[in-house]
Amino acid sequence: GNCAISALSYGTYAIIAWNTYRDIHLCYQFGQIALKTLENFHAPKLKPMVTYVSTTFSIHHQFHLKNTLDDLLSVYDLGIKIGDLEQAAYSKQIHSEHSFWLGRELITLKEEITNHHQNIAQLKQDVALQIHSINWQSVLNLIQKGERKLDFSGEVYDEQKMFPVHQKFNNRQAIFSLYLQKLFNYYLFNDFTKAFEFATFAKDYIASVPARFIVNVFYFYYSLAMLAIYPQLSPEEKEKTLAEVIEIQQQCKEWAEHTSMNLLHKYCLVEAEKYRVLGNNIEAMEYYDRAISLAKENEYVNEEALANELAAKFYLEWGKEKIAQMYMAEAYYCYIRWGAKAKVRDLVKRYSELLGNIAQQEEDNDITEYENVDHNSNQDINQESHQEINQESHQNINVPSHNSLTNFSNNQTTFGSFASHSSFGNSLDMAAVIKASQVLSEKIEMEQLLSSLMRVTMENAGASKCVILLSKDENLNLIVTAISTSSESEFIKITFPSVRLNDCEDIPISVINNVKRQGKIFVADDAREIVNLSADRYILREQPQSILCMPIIHQGKMLGIFYLENNFITALFTQQRLEVLKLLITQAAIALENAKLYQNLAEVNKSLEESNHSLEEKVEVRTQELNKKNQILNQAIEDLKNTQTQLIQSEKMSGLGQMVAGIAHEINNPINFIHGNISHTSGYVQDLIDLISLYQKEGYSTPEIQEKLEEVDLDFLLTDLPKILESMNMGSSRIRDIVLSLRNFSRLDESGMKPVDIHEGIDNTLMILQHRLKAKSDRPEIAVIKEYQSFSEINCYAGQLNQVFMNILSNAIDALDDAFASGKWSKDKPIIRISTELVDSNSTSNLVIKIADNASGIPEEIRRKIFDPFFTTKPVGSGTGLGLSISYQIVVDKHKGKLTCNSYSQEGTEFVIVIPNNT
Repeated sequence: GNCAISALSYGTYAIIAWNTYRDIHLCYQFGQIALKTLENFHAPKLKPMVTYVSTTFSIHHQFHLKNTLDDLLSVYDLGIKIGDLEQAAYSKQIHSEHSFWLGRELITLKEEITNHHQNIAQLKQDVALQIHSINWQSVLNLIQKGERKLDFSGEVYDEQKMFPVHQKFNNRQAIFSLYLQKLFNYYLFNDFTKAFEFATFAKDYIASVPARFIVNVFYFYYSLAMLAIYPQLSPEEKEKTLAEVIEIQQQCKEWAEHTSMNLLHKYCLVEAEKYRVLGNNIEAMEYYDRAISLAKENEYVNEEALANELAAKFYLEWGKEKIAQMYMAEAYYCYIRWGAKAKVRDLVKRYSELLGNIAQQEEDNDITEYENVDHNSNQDINQESHQEINQESHQNINVPSHNSLTNFSNNQTTFGSFASHSSFGNSLDMAAVIKASQVLSEKIEMEQLLSSLMRVTMENAGASKCVILLSKDENLNLIVTAISTSSESEFIKITFPSVRLNDCEDIPISVINNVKRQGKIFVADDAREIVNLSADRYILREQPQSILCMPIIHQGKMLGIFYLENNFITALFTQQRLEVLKLLITQAAIALENAKLYQNLAEVNKSLEESNHSLEEKVEVRTQELNKKNQILNQAIEDLKNTQTQLIQSEKMSGLGQMVAGIAHEINNPINFIHGNISHTSGYVQDLIDLISLYQKEGYSTPEIQEKLEEVDLDFLLTDLPKILESMNMGSSRIRDIVLSLRNFSRLDESGMKPVDIHEGIDNTLMILQHRLKAKSDRPEIAVIKEYQSFSEINCYAGQLNQVFMNILSNAIDALDDAFASGKWSKDKPIIRISTELVDSNSTSNLVIKIADNASGIPEEIRRKIFDPFFTTKPVGSGTGLGLSISYQIVVDKHKGKLTCNSYSQEGTEFVIVIPNNT
């Protein structure tokens, strides 16, 4: 039978089960048996030790590591209560250890670890204190402002002094913890050779920490370090290293099956790195995304940051800089959320070009940890408002104390930038950001840009008022105010008053001036309750509740100030909304610079035209010179327009390609599962049918069976079920074909010229447009007639040529739709005819592609302009006028071919694409 001491024995068996068999399920079971056994006996002196053993060595094998934290603190309380000081000290040490590897926010963790260290020191438990000091120093290294980040000779731990002490007293746990932290730090800061060196040191001491969570951490970083140095190894060393990584991964995969919330994202990240070094980019892409998603889902922000960083490096090495930029920006924000300031600075220093405006914006806004603002910031606002009122009433207003302004989470107000950023995949409304980016990139004229910016911002921020102030020289001049109203005809009203800041009564001037001076973000959850703002006349009059004021900064230069408020809701501008707004403002800063350039160019052009007119009247002799200058300027304008056209379309197609590839990638796996399992399901169903038939043949029946057969109508089921399975198989096959077409159409990894099947590109485009070819209420189905000539692959830019097919086929469908909508259709049915032909002449070979419709044709006056940038006959909002212009550049400029249009009234239109065959 059991006795109280049996509980401790079962806890010991849990460690043995792991150490001997690496069986984490058995380890967990013994840990639970230990706790349940202890419940059957009154043994308070054993409770701290048994609970400590179960919590430290077994629970994390089945549940999330964060579930151990409360139990470890309870062990400390129990140990203090009954006098088991050793377990009390170790529980605090393990609590700090688990908190660190969980990726808890470091500034908060610093305060917690400081308190734990004091508790352990008071208990005079030197072994636990030494190990705890190592983890504490690692936290300080990550959040410190200085350059030293890999040195463990800091203010709380000095490895030069303590390592001999560890060796003297054979404190193997402390030695392992030191080597593990150095492995982690060197790897995090890209010194992979050193990381691997300390991994080999730590490996000799891993037996001192059996069944502990840090064993998983060690194998994770050990594998990453081996893969990081893999490219520099000899062929023999590569084979040996890869074999060891695979062996570790097999073990980690088994463990991850039991505790996926702690280990699966680690396993996936190592798999991604393994496929990277092996050159298998498709699998690497999938595993990077899985690692990021799982780390985020399970709240390991430290490893979410690392996974994003490694993915960014992977895409950068692959030459896909824009995709790398997205992942690196996410890594940047994750490291900020974690509070690893030293790593953030290291990231900015190494990848300033990738982080670009994001890093510059944060640097300009003075990224800080969760600290209160200093007293001077509060005093500035109060003094301005005080002077404003005092000029009229001579009232005295006291300057508030430092504690009157606290951080964002306390529903007060904060100067500066937040250190916590949400993920792109979840917290940000990415659809809104993409839409806004597209809208802003299309606007060049200043008032249109400002109108679009304010509408998009107010829609996404929920603001009732928006003000933009743009800088001219050293002064801020109010350019535009947007105020939302309840009018059904015009929800957002926008005016352009062009009023100087000091003459404007529609904003809190003291807040604007403070943000102008400080260059930092100002957020107020409820402006009515902030004493510092009580003297501002606007605040007194309008009583706004939520306020956000942020500088618009581009390349270190303040372009202006953005002000938002809401009069009906408090605490509106949360950290998530702030992230969206910061991203929008970064985009807006770029768009504003472009708009200013365009505006200045237009002003120069206008001025030059006026000068030309005047000079032509006065000095006829200088006419030729002025005309020459005018030609140069017009060419500059044309070049600018062409550049802007290419940039806009490039960004659009890049975003579309990434979105299409992403959607296809996400759909592909589940549909493969469905499609692959249908055949198995059909076999199982047929087996069941055969079994039922055999039962019927043998005459086995009871009244209950007979009654059930009649109830379910077995004959009908046997007839209909195969049909259902077949229709499911057809449907899943159709989805797979569509996914394949989307992936082939996007062709993000084929930006260079290479031999491709032209017919496949046309067919993929037709499949994507299939929904538009189908019959509608006002017209029959559009018939597509293909007249393909058989020939080998053609050397071309596949992705860009697919874009040409998409533009021309979409226009053909639009023309047929318009012909039916006009009510003048007199032909049998709508037709699109596509033909391909390889034509040889004069020792040259050209591919000729003809795409023709039988719509109403294009009038001559319109046909002459169809390849001009921004020319469109579609209603506002239905077309940009860039499709055929871009198509012309792709065919003529990129492929050195020809693109012509033949059209006759009431007969239809034919586009002819000629591509030189250089294969």
